[in-house]
Amino acid sequence: MVIDKNTIVEKREDIITADLDGNVVMMSVENGKYYGMDEIATAIWKNIEQPIRVEQLVHILMDEFDVSEEQCQKDVITFLTKLYNEILIKVN
Repeated sequence: MVIDKNTIVEKREDIITADLDGNVVMMSVENGKYYGMDEIATAIWKNIEQPIRVEQLVHILMDEFDVSEEQCQKDVITFLTKLYNEILIKVN
């Protein structure tokens, strides 16, 4: 699966999450793994509760963080690809 700016992503409902000092920690029962997220990863995770196009997500993050569109898109796609490979998000 190749994720690009037109891909629609959404977090899976079966991922257990908790807030720890403002950052998200989560567990995948399917993978048997725990994951910790930094501030930016937490912002991404919170914005994919509902289906969202990657391009829209990038613009939301650009409003919140001081980053160029090119760098933000690259980093978001890389991160979402990792989440997809770990079976933590759904991609349409």
